[in-house]
Amino acid sequence: MVFFESSPKEPNVLVTEPETARMETHDRSGVLGFAWGIDPASPRRVREAQLEMKHHPLLLDHDALADVFVEKSTVYHFFTKNAWKTIDTTD
Repeated sequence: MVFFESSPKEPNVLVTEPETARMETHDRSGVLGFAWGIDPASPRRVREAQLEMKHHPLLLDHDALADVFVEKSTVYHFFTKNAWKTIDTTD
């Protein structure tokens, strides 16, 4: 969920998924750990994720959100024109 200062009682839901979808064992003990993180992503961080692309999109003008499946993948979300967009990081 993302809460904007302008409407704190109306959060935006970006992704829904059962928590069990992001649970993993982290060592041989079999103990489960939660592997989902949400972090701010600066325009530079997003550009670094796009380095392998042949055609780089324009540099973002503000932070995005990194939806992180720890040690597996990251999906970047960017709010523009009153809507959330997923940012391409591959051609």
